[in-house]
Amino acid sequence: MLDPGGQLVESNSSMFNLTFKGDKMKFFKILPIALLSAVACSFSVHAAEVSGQKVEDTAVVAGKTLKLNGAGIRSIGEAHIYLVAMYLTEKKNTEAGVLSVAGPKRLSLTFQRDLKAEALGQLFITASTKNSTKAEQAKVVNQIVQLGDIFAAMADLKKGDILTLDWTPGKGSIMALNGKAQGDPLPEVEFFNSLLRIWVHEPSTYPELTAQVLGR
Repeated sequence: MLDPGGQLVESNSSMFNLTFKGDKMKFFKILPIALLSAVACSFSVHAAEVSGQKVEDTAVVAGKTLKLNGAGIRSIGEAHIYLVAMYLTEKKNTEAGVLSVAGPKRLSLTFQRDLKAEALGQLFITASTKNSTKAEQAKVVNQIVQLGDIFAAMADLKKGDILTLDWTPGKGSIMALNGKAQGDPLPEVEFFNSLLRIWVHEPSTYPELTAQVLGR
C-alpha cells in the first residue's frame, strides 16, 4: 500500500495477497493498474498549506481559472495578522513579472485576528504609495481616496474573514469581503499595481513574506 508520503510499503490487504489458479500473467496486468489507481488517489488535488492552513490552489476571476503563485503569513512579532495568497494566469517570481503578466489577478487575505477596517485601509494606502513613483501616485490619487472611503464604510474585520482584491481587465480593481463587493470598481491598472507592490516590491520591508508570495 502507499503510506501518507506516497511510498510503497508492505501490506496485508487483499490487493497484494491475491492468488491465482489460472494464468499468473493476469496478476501482472492487474497490479500496475491497481498501483496507478492508488498513486492517483494519493496525489489527488489538495489545497496547499501555509502554517497549517489550507490555501486553494486555484481561483476563478472573470471566468478564468488562476493559479496560486504563492502565499504567506503577515505577522507582527509573534502575532499573525493575515494570510495573503496571490493568483495569476501564470506563475511569476519577480515583481516585474507579476506586474506584466496579462489577464485577471487576485490577492486574497484571510484574517487571523479581528482588525479595524479603516485602520487597515490606512496601512494599505501608506504602503502602496510608498512603493509607487510620484507620477504613478498622481495618476491614481482619486482612486486612493476612494479606497480609503471603501475601508471607512466597511464593517470591522473578524478572524476568518476573507478580503479579495481582484484585477479584471476592462473593469478595474474590485474588492470583496466574504464574497460581497465593496464599493465600485477602480479602473486604473496602475492603482492595482500599487496594491500588488505591497507584497511583491523589492527590496521588501518583509522579504520572507515577499519571497513566499512570489513562490520562491
